[in-house]
Amino acid sequence: MFLNGCGRWLLVAALSATCVAVAQAQSSAEYGAATSNSATGAAAAKAPFPKISLPAGATTTSGAATPPAASSNATSVPTADKAALNNRLNLEKKAGPDAADVSLRSTPDHALVWIDMQFVGATPMQLKLAPGQHRLRMSAPNLQAANQDLDLEAKKPQDVLVSLKPRIAENSADQH
Repeated sequence: MFLNGCGRWLLVAALSATCVAVAQAQSSAEYGAATSNSATGAAAAKAPFPKISLPAGATTTSGAATPPAASSNATSVPTADKAALNNRLNLEKKAGPDAADVSLRSTPDHALVWIDMQFVGATPMQLKLAPGQHRLRMSAPNLQAANQDLDLEAKKPQDVLVSLKPRIAENSADQH
């Protein structure tokens, strides 16, 4: 039996609608089985909830501190002090035999220091850096960050003193 053009289109549309309806019904049935409280196979196949432990000293939503726990994770995130030490050691390793001794100080003391966008610790500090251009950044709470370019010569010591200034209140007219 041959169908004319309109009949074919009507048959294709009807078959498509039927397939969509069957797919929706199957999807609904699988979703219902997966979310039901019964002990069916689909409900038993739920993914387990991962166990997540907070780092030592972190606070929970209730405000209680978590006790320190031994970490068996070999890829743990280093603390800021360890990261600063690693960054300083890497910079000094790259400095080579022509390294320049750099003394970094700030007013006030204890400003955080970045060299070439790597955190290296707090002032005052002594570093050995490779000769050439370096970007220095110092910052402290409630003070304006200071950026300075360093041009170091081989084996020549350099003292750097940065005075950090208080932050200027934004929109001081709005505070009246």
